Amino acid sequence: MKLLFDIGNTRLKWAWWDQTLQSGGARVHAGHSPQAVLEALELERKPAELWVASVAAPALHAAIEGWAQTRWGLVPHWVSSGAAACGVRNAYAQPARLGVDRWLAMIAAYRRARGAVFVVDAGTALTIDVVGAGGQHCGGLIAPGLATQRQSLRQVTQVRAGDPAQAPGWLGIDTDTAVSWGTLHGVLGLIDRVLAGIRREHAAITPFITGGDAAALQPLLAGEWLLAPDLVLEGLACVASESKGSWGPHDSRGRPP
Repeated sequence: MKLLFDIGNTRLKWAWWDQTLQSGGARVHAGHSPQAVLEALELERKPAELWVASVAAPALHAAIEGWAQTRWGLVPHWVSSGAAACGVRNAYAQPARLGVDRWLAMIAAYRRARGAVFVVDAGTALTIDVVGAGGQHCGGLIAPGLATQRQSLRQVTQVRAGDPAQAPGWLGIDTDTAVSWGTLHGVLGLIDRVLAGIRREHAAITPFITGGDAAALQPLLAGEWLLAPDLVLEGLACVASESKGSWGPHDSRGRPP
């Protein structure tokens, strides 16, 4: 049984993998002691291996290394983006510079669809990536996520935004509502506009959405979307399975990026 960690800018998500992805959980790590976050995880069994994909700060990486060694005598396998994996080829000239969360989400989406995919990860950052029918990554976009946009406005103005899950009207009649709906329309408009443009070249493309705001955004987007909350963990499981026997725990490829 493998234990999988997907560590974003704000949350640590985990799941168990043994041929299928099994239940896990999530905890906010931003603003908290790394050791406290790890000790609070509800993990009753010892994994055979620990696989980690992280875009968080190195302090959390060091805490995970020490925690896994002390608790289970395990050295984590750290995954970074590569030139190719699980049928997907990276478009970056320097593959490791592609965020590992984007890489793994693409891998999982392509594995599911077996064709061209449009992958949105709606979290602290909003990322969009496209993979063609043959598995070639075509490139992507990065923008501030919904909460990040609202936080930036709060830092430079006195306005506040409402519930990010609130379905927007077209125009607000008070400042807070105008900010809430304006930022939400901005995110939805970016996603819909880019997908419409990509469909001119990839007509048969499957859109996926994952990330902390995915459930709120998905019903407001144009067309049919696949909501996939664990897409990064699914991609991590694919890489861990494909790499079976090829990455020892002390292999240089298995160290934190």
